[in-house]
Amino acid sequence: MSDLWRYDGKRVVVTGCASGMGQEAARELIELGAHVVGLDIAEPTVGVKEFHRLDLSDPASVDSVAATIGGPIHALFNIAGISSGAAPPLKVMEVNFLGTRRLTEALLPFLDAGSSIGCVSSLAAAGYTTNIPTVQAFLAAGARGSGGAPRDNFAAGRAWCEAHPDELGNGYNFAKQAIIVWTMMQGVELGTRAIRINCIGPTVTDTPFLADTIKTYGEGFVDAFPKPLGRVSQPEEQARALIFLNSDAASYITGQVLWTDGGYMGGVTTGLIKTG
Repeated sequence: MSDLWRYDGKRVVVTGCASGMGQEAARELIELGAHVVGLDIAEPTVGVKEFHRLDLSDPASVDSVAATIGGPIHALFNIAGISSGAAPPLKVMEVNFLGTRRLTEALLPFLDAGSSIGCVSSLAAAGYTTNIPTVQAFLAAGARGSGGAPRDNFAAGRAWCEAHPDELGNGYNFAKQAIIVWTMMQGVELGTRAIRINCIGPTVTDTPFLADTIKTYGEGFVDAFPKPLGRVSQPEEQARALIFLNSDAASYITGQVLWTDGGYMGGVTTGLIKTG
């Protein structure tokens, strides 16, 4: 069983490797034997085998890095992201979804059967089930045309957001809903190639990201947020969930969102935690 958790001989790509969940994922993947290719806008302090500077809000940067990385890639960890307090809504969407999708699609030719993709959504996207038609309309903005020619879905998605500011909102919640719906749809499509894709839905986590959240919503937001386990999450706890989902131990799990929320969604579903 322990071998199923190992990454020996595997070349994996980790975005956001310079801090938070991405840094912890890179650190633990190295310990598990992986050849880690780190991507971030900042230089990492963990000892990744390869590092490429990446700006997910810049399609040219995404395309250049994807072409440089090459293959093979056995697992992709889409962890990089920014909070709603860190940038305007459109840039939040670009980093948290549009750039992430573009990078994933650019790297797909280097992923063979048996490889896997893990993404990070958020508890802020918990209401995605009531918004699926709108999210699917957004995702369709970058679909292929009637003649089969590919469109620039980064530009198309950006244009859709500019035309739908109310749906975009703060950029964060909608982007994280898009991650979930896209993951579920890709679970079906990529399944034909025996490639798995899943995402996690973290609760409040003690990363540099949290400082932006506090700046935007105040200390009271974190203090008052329901925590069935009595504390916020640590970044390594979120990283380990992704490492499991991308490992051979999860070989029949795909198209799923795993709520790594310390029991919050269970409380809401059963009425023990009140929202609104």
